[in-house]
Amino acid sequence: MATVKCFEGLFCEGIVHYANSTAIRLANIYAKHYVYCNRGVNGIEGSLSTAAGFSCVTEEKVFCVIGDLSFFYDQNALWNQNLRGNFRILLLNNGKGGIFNMLKGLEQSPARDKFVSAEHHTTAEGICQQNDVVYLKATNMEEMQQGVDTLLNIESGRPVLLEVLTDAEEDERVFRDYYRSLRVK
Repeated sequence: MATVKCFEGLFCEGIVHYANSTAIRLANIYAKHYVYCNRGVNGIEGSLSTAAGFSCVTEEKVFCVIGDLSFFYDQNALWNQNLRGNFRILLLNNGKGGIFNMLKGLEQSPARDKFVSAEHHTTAEGICQQNDVVYLKATNMEEMQQGVDTLLNIESGRPVLLEVLTDAEEDERVFRDYYRSLRVK
């Protein structure tokens, strides 16, 4: 399942805050709405906290589209007891910082997967349980479509997170195909 399928016509109402790296690149390609984001020094710090804070000062739904490294780095944002059901998180988890597979030269480094892209086998389920966040998971296109519908429409007094587990290699292939299609012939 390709991550980019999450973005085709996904958000119609509310505020959408994009985290860094792949999420904001996808927004640049697919978003047809105003894009909120912040960019940290190295790209992963503070995105979830910023969106969480935004949700505390508005009655609108606030969606945070975030990758796994940014989410796990900033998970303490979910400790905030002022968070409400208007905060919705779409977590794109491909098991590493997939953007590092796209950067030329890193494929030659034996340190890329373990130390640069921080390859892992972690999910957000436990983090959601400990912070009273409604947890949804999708591992295929059908589950993702149902999960997105639930994420958009569920009534909840607490934040809701949909974790979409994707394949890093497939995500990379789709991105490369997209960028190849832009080349002038």
